[in-house]
Amino acid sequence: MANIKSFPNNQDVYVGAEAVMRWLHGRTSGVFSAAGNAAVAALETPGMAVTVTDGTGWLTDAGGNGIVWWNDTLKNDGALLELSIDIADGALDRIDRVIVEWKTTNYVDLPEIKVLKGTASSTPEAPALTNNSTVRQISLARVAVGAGITAVTASMITDERLDPAVCGLVTDGLEIDTTTINAQYMAMLDSLAQELAQLEAGSGVELAKLCFADTAVPASKWASDSTYGDYPYRAAVALSGVTAAMVPEVVFGLAAMADNSFAPVAECYNGGVYIYAADAPGATITIPTIICWRGGTSA
Repeated sequence: MANIKSFPNNQDVYVGAEAVMRWLHGRTSGVFSAAGNAAVAALETPGMAVTVTDGTGWLTDAGGNGIVWWNDTLKNDGALLELSIDIADGALDRIDRVIVEWKTTNYVDLPEIKVLKGTASSTPEAPALTNNSTVRQISLARVAVGAGITAVTASMITDERLDPAVCGLVTDGLEIDTTTINAQYMAMLDSLAQELAQLEAGSGVELAKLCFADTAVPASKWASDSTYGDYPYRAAVALSGVTAAMVPEVVFGLAAMADNSFAPVAECYNGGVYIYAADAPGATITIPTIICWRGGTSA
């Protein structure tokens, strides 16, 4: 009779990393959640670097056997992990990626969070990830390095943690495909970015709306409100130029949308927008995009 292997057991046999990894077989590579978990951001004082928050995720080898990885730089050192971005090309754009890399040749190397540099080009593309029998990579974010820039700002960073093609959320045995919703969300952000770029360059047509990016809402702004029974908390978000006659469109971001804490409705008032939540956030939240439509077309 042929014996098969198991772990754990009471046999006096050698147990290496491979045996434990087989025991932990079945999870998908990625992060355990996207709410502040291994999130990439620009420096508070923008420069040619980005930060990565503390967080935890999972990586599998080519056989689907895996390890847990975590970044605890802030906890141990008192400061966020900071990664340098190479200087920009003088004439061409490029796209870098912030990745988690695990070399699986002999399972001695620890995972590493690093910058995967792209190639400067007139039509830049994000560098391809390597996933074979010796190297495994997932992407936390893309960084658009425009020609001649001297600092990375928030608008240049695209979160990729919810994209299952390059990262995704860790799942146990059941794969959750967020490809479609992620593609729709990214298409909307790209469209907004193009419109804003045209306006800033003076070449766009005046739009019948006001757009606001990365709007911070402190925890102190939330107060009890009875307008919507399922969402008993309201925050008044001050926005210049907004009037009560406008129609708001508030995009909280995929992580907040998945949490279902925020109401799918909002209201304009003279000077800003009211947003609603089932539970009052305990810390400042940042809303990626708010659009206030004027209710008509521009001349």
